[in-house]
Amino acid sequence: MAGQRVWIPPDRHVEVQGRRLPGGLYVGESLTSLTGWSAEPALIAPNLPARDRRPDHLGTTMGYWPSYSEISAPARTAYLDWLASGRPGGAYIGYVFLFFYGIERRVLVDAVHLPEARSEVPALLGEVERLLALFGDNRSFSGYARNFLSAARLLHGQGDSAAVEPPMEPTGWDFPVELKMTLGRLVAANQPIPADWALSWLRCHPAVFLRTPAQRCADEFNTLFVIRYQDRFGEGMRVRGQRKLRLSYHAASAGFGGEVTLNAADLVDVTGLEKPISDLRALGEAVCAELDAFSRWVGRRDDRTSLAATALLPRELSSSTDSAELRQLISALTDAIGPDGLGVVPARVLTTAWPQRTPGKLSKSEATQLLTALERQGFGIEPDVRLGGSNLGAQEHAVVFRVPGPLTHGPQLQSAAAMLRLAAVVALADGQGSSDEELAMVSRLERVLPLDEAERLRLRALARWLLTEQETAISGLKQQFAEVDEARRTSIARFLLTIVAADGTVAPKEVSALIRVYRLLGLDQAQVHSDLHAAGSDSEAPLPTVLPAESGSNFTIPQPPTEALVVSAGVVLDPEKVKRVAASTAEVAAILHEVFAADDEPGPDEREEDVEDEMSPIPGLDAVHARLVEYLVTRPMWPRGEFEELTGRLQLMPNGAIEVVNTLAYERSGGPLLFGDDPLEVDAEVAEELTHGR
Repeated sequence: MAGQRVWIPPDRHVEVQGRRLPGGLYVGESLTSLTGWSAEPALIAPNLPARDRRPDHLGTTMGYWPSYSEISAPARTAYLDWLASGRPGGAYIGYVFLFFYGIERRVLVDAVHLPEARSEVPALLGEVERLLALFGDNRSFSGYARNFLSAARLLHGQGDSAAVEPPMEPTGWDFPVELKMTLGRLVAANQPIPADWALSWLRCHPAVFLRTPAQRCADEFNTLFVIRYQDRFGEGMRVRGQRKLRLSYHAASAGFGGEVTLNAADLVDVTGLEKPISDLRALGEAVCAELDAFSRWVGRRDDRTSLAATALLPRELSSSTDSAELRQLISALTDAIGPDGLGVVPARVLTTAWPQRTPGKLSKSEATQLLTALERQGFGIEPDVRLGGSNLGAQEHAVVFRVPGPLTHGPQLQSAAAMLRLAAVVALADGQGSSDEELAMVSRLERVLPLDEAERLRLRALARWLLTEQETAISGLKQQFAEVDEARRTSIARFLLTIVAADGTVAPKEVSALIRVYRLLGLDQAQVHSDLHAAGSDSEAPLPTVLPAESGSNFTIPQPPTEALVVSAGVVLDPEKVKRVAASTAEVAAILHEVFAADDEPGPDEREEDVEDEMSPIPGLDAVHARLVEYLVTRPMWPRGEFEELTGRLQLMPNGAIEVVNTLAYERSGGPLLFGDDPLEVDAEVAEELTHGR
């Protein structure tokens, strides 16, 4: 075959160095690359030695951008052996690329001008799809092969571009070809962007870096993103764009010397549009936030299927899991809830379902995880350590209720919960707490604090639990208050007085209750009447006369001459007094939180770090610099301007980025990844060392 340069069609065979090779190859003595200054990398020159007794099947002697004429004899021997055996799976990926280079040239160059080459396109694309099925786990080959298939189909009209599967991983510093092509077609036709293509746009955008949950829990992220996207945009967002798409394909083979320009017809270029990707990025961040707890659990325990794991998922995802434990627990809680929206269950029903670092002892952090997980499933629980309540693990009973969504834990609710616990202590001081006491405690707080319906339901649940667990509610409380300084104990008393006096009516039994509060707080109980007068009066109204407690009737605190606030039939509140109540809630909540706080703080061995490093495909580099390296190794050299554009997209400083990647390169291989100035050159061997081969 001396002096010949030949393309062997896919349906032919050729003899090389004693081997019978199936077609789809360039075989001959001379074929110049498209750059014009070197041999075509894919050309098999039959005169080069390729019968080494120790074939390099592992590719240890191969460079990063191989050319048949330049690789070693052991590598040529292994490559021809692989071709002769029918190109099976399991080969070194560099040999797969070397064969792929020939198909790239035949389809993207020869087939544009030669009818006989054009007729081979379907068979050659089928071979690439076969190789993709065998070697698709290799990220680099997968990216090049998928981009090639999209480019070839666009160039030769092979198949329906609308039926292309959305890519879910970036393949370099640019958008995947099929992504630009499909989005461009949809925008040009003023059609909505389907959820799967919106997800592809987000995941493949070069300037978008999603947090750890999107990487570690990719399936859950993708599923939830589609749900949230459809919730917000229905059939899909509609995008407007004017700039026409200029589509090009970046070849894997260095023999092209650059990019191949493709005919994009009338498609719209979406790559520079900012508003759509800003909306998608915000939605992606919100989805990551929903998956944070589940992601941390998976990262720490490598567990995705237990009750604890599935309970941390958003409802839409956990409802589709096969966790029988979770379904059983949800059923038990649902059955326990009565007509009033509350249900009492043994605390062990909840605590034994949750994994515990110390068997039989639910730590405060574990109780917090349990309550957060149940809240995700639509259930609220009292007591709640997040509101300063007791640790569920130390209780006999719990009260469960349904919630429409995430519960708030702000100062208004915390103050209400703390005051309710204080009021319960007063009500239970004589050991005769009842459902009437429960309703009275809650209704008084509901009148003066701006709580929504879910918060009011939580207060009723707390009141039910306090009356159920009476001994727990009052145990040791007097001693705890004794450790609080007098000024803060006085603030608590004043706050309770303001609440009692807010509607202008104070019942004798409430005066008796206030006296018990003063006694509990270690204050002078003789001051109750004068303090109550002060709480209910202002500078323009005389002090009211407090009726004796035994009279059995109520007295009225005069209303100031301001606009009244009606909160329910027959109840009129002074807005100024309500405002004063609201203003002091945060202060009182902080004081009471110290008193009521659970004493089972986690020990050093229980504390877990919540701050996570972003997952990086290159150990030693953060996610952004790792992405930079993945882009850089796709080309042998980078003009300085293009490098600065790339680092700008990644929000990196050019010189700083060079220093970071070269520092790691020196540590790993003893040399820099990048050298030179303009252009910057990429050391192929160092690149392979950093990325562990393509």
